[in-house]
Amino acid sequence: MRRVPIVAYHSVSDEVGGELGPYTLAPRLFNEHMAYLRDEGYVAYSVSGLIAALDAGVDLPAKPVAITFDDAFADFEPNAVPVLSKHGFVATLYVATGYIGGESAWLNRTPQDRRRMLTAQQLRRLPNVGIECGAHSHTHPELDRLPRRLLEREACWPKHLLEELLERPVSSFAYPFGYYDGRVRAAVRDAGYQSACATGDVMGSPSADRLALPRFIVKSGATVEDLARLLDRPASATALQRTRAKEAVWRMMRRLGRGDGGRQKAESAVPHPHAMGK
Repeated sequence: MRRVPIVAYHSVSDEVGGELGPYTLAPRLFNEHMAYLRDEGYVAYSVSGLIAALDAGVDLPAKPVAITFDDAFADFEPNAVPVLSKHGFVATLYVATGYIGGESAWLNRTPQDRRRMLTAQQLRRLPNVGIECGAHSHTHPELDRLPRRLLEREACWPKHLLEELLERPVSSFAYPFGYYDGRVRAAVRDAGYQSACATGDVMGSPSADRLALPRFIVKSGATVEDLARLLDRPASATALQRTRAKEAVWRMMRRLGRGDGGRQKAESAVPHPHAMGK
């Protein structure tokens, strides 16, 4: 089966600690990752660019890769964009629209969790340097634990806000925490998205569900050798089935656990037009 890897980064920063610490990659390592991809002949795609090529039946290069970033932390512009541009790579940034210009309020276990987020003005600059902006919900909740009304709002609001801000279509979504089920998938489809990224840590393929694209999560301290091992994994339908089965069990455990999965934040959210730079 043809391999089509999608890699997911979060924060590119020397700032460590807190809930985001395991998903924060040092700028030095990120630069090494991108240099490795370039030197090994990888051709980078945005998620929408990759899906468009697959759906059109275009022959992909020998080594395609889609590069994604979740959340839209403020460190993306100074620490990731110049490196991507230097190596001639495009990417997709998934934006949690309720926090534009603010802080990562869904991370609240320690003071170190309050990371600055990109502003509306910074987001407007990104398409000019090859960065696709996709949606990552509005308040970053566990979507599969929300009632229908809030779920639909978390899918629809980011698309409308980003399209107004960027003055271009927004066609890709990423599930916060990678959590989704059939109900969430349907809400994202009905909101008008053409693709959606999950997690799974398995290799993607041309036949992958366009609304459940698996991604490799790049964690703190990941070396070039670690990245190479991820990209060398085979595409396996069996591995994907095992991953989805584990996710179903984990979903049941979360529903029986404590907390509301972000429902309170989603319930009290407003579109915040001032955060859009208006």
